[in-house]
Amino acid sequence: NACHPGGVNTGLHRDAPGLGGVIFRLGNKLLRSPSQGADTVTWLAASPEMAGISARFWKDRRELRRKFYDPPRMAALYHRCEAMVAGFEAEFSEPDCEPVDG
Repeated sequence: NACHPGGVNTGLHRDAPGLGGVIFRLGNKLLRSPSQGADTVTWLAASPEMAGISARFWKDRRELRRKFYDPPRMAALYHRCEAMVAGFEAEFSEPDCEPVDG
């Protein structure tokens, strides 16, 4: 699954200079809080009702229509990516360190 958190007031541009900084600081008052922005992400990850649901796009706990959903092209992209990383499997198959007993 994937989701859009909406516009979130993260404070990322709080120190931006000039007119752009003023616009960002004024606009931040209209944005969601970080906890509001994290709501759908947290719900998707932790809610039992989402178990077994995959490959969908969400905003505000509602499923959105995917404009570019194309299973054949998605499969082709997956196979291309798989081929690109195939040579790296041996390098990363064994851990480089011993487990830590806790």
